Amino acid sequence: MTPMSYEESILKRKLTFPEVLIYGNKYNTVSSDGKIAYIILYNQLEKALQEN
Repeated sequence: MTPMSYEESILKRKLTFPEVLIYGNKYNTVSSDGKIAYIILYNQLEKALQEN
């Protein structure tokens, strides 16, 4: 298998997010930017935990 380039790795990266952030009434007041930040940080944490 050949090493992936940076661009290829970015294209293949998929983020998972809890649907409650979109549909939950509790999170209606959270901004879209806040939700995106949470999703990115959560996925980074999951990735770090899998690597260790």
